[in-house]
Amino acid sequence: MGTPAHPSQPVEWRVELTQPAAGLAWLEETFWAVSTPGHDQYGQHVTTADIHQAMSLPTAVVEAISAWARSTGGIVRLSSTGDYLFCLTPAAGVQKLFGLPVHEFRHATSGTRLLRTSLSLPHVPSSLPSSLRPFVARIVGVSDFPVKARRFSAEASRRGPVAQASSAVKVTPPFIWKAYGFGDSPTSFTSAQASQSVAEFEQAYFYPSGMLNHGSPSR
Repeated sequence: MGTPAHPSQPVEWRVELTQPAAGLAWLEETFWAVSTPGHDQYGQHVTTADIHQAMSLPTAVVEAISAWARSTGGIVRLSSTGDYLFCLTPAAGVQKLFGLPVHEFRHATSGTRLLRTSLSLPHVPSSLPSSLRPFVARIVGVSDFPVKARRFSAEASRRGPVAQASSAVKVTPPFIWKAYGFGDSPTSFTSAQASQSVAEFEQAYFYPSGMLNHGSPSR
């Protein structure tokens, strides 16, 4: 069960918005066009504004969902691509929104602490107004917990000692920096020097605030 969270403790969660079918089709087509050598559009990467325009729901719908999310004292911000709402709400506000108390859970081994509701919720909870449910794919960070990621280690144990050794490597931000040529820190590395970067780790989702700690965004 965990221990009851203090009413003012902030809970970071997000609303994953549905995406227009036409926008998804355009994104798929564009991805292959700009990635295929010899194609007329090869290397002509689109802008964030282009993606936002293609993938966004109507403004009135997004505003209605945002109003619901911040109705109990939360702060809501729309992602740059228009497909997520990043929310920061006091535990008491989360309880009002979803009808369940918020508890603090602590991982027995790592000590990691998470704020989650005491019971699980469906991906699209019934507390969301019915008129808005078709536009919400799922809500993340309220009742869900990280999946116990042991699949790779289990597979490595069947493939022998070399694979087992490689599975013991801990992938951390410094590990990624060195793998992509950032050195010991990305602070002196500019986006013009990189052609790709890691967006997120498994069960550790991207939030805009993360860019404050991990260098400049790249293509």
